[in-house]
Amino acid sequence: MKISVIMLTYNHGKYIEKAVQSVCAQQGDFQLEIIIGDDCSTDNTAEVIDELAAKHKEIKIFRPEKNIGMHANLKKCLSLAEGDYISMCEGDDWYISPYKLQMQMEFLEKNKDCVMCSHSYIEYNQKEDKYSTINYQQDYNGGGDLLF
Repeated sequence: MKISVIMLTYNHGKYIEKAVQSVCAQQGDFQLEIIIGDDCSTDNTAEVIDELAAKHKEIKIFRPEKNIGMHANLKKCLSLAEGDYISMCEGDDWYISPYKLQMQMEFLEKNKDCVMCSHSYIEYNQKEDKYSTINYQQDYNGGGDLLF
């Protein structure tokens, strides 16, 4: 099994290393590839990514010649993915469990009629310096659309 992690980034120089390291720390019965789409960042994101790619052979970098925006960046990165499964981890996010990908892969393997899965997450609000746990089962009441 192969899992492709798509990491879109733009000016995430302060966060990208932690994001990539959290993906590289994933443990499980799968092969991993990380596709980083750097959409012409103007900070030090490119330099950090290059250093990480030199250390981790599973990293592939996509860099357009000019800024193409999130949707086109995502579309291109998805076209490069070779995995049986695809996971998303933005350049300013990170995985807190080293078994996240293994657990989701096992769930999808056991539930073939399911085409995607998600999980609760912790959100950090920089302005308020506050963490909040978002739990889909408790917080989503089914009254509206979930957009992914």
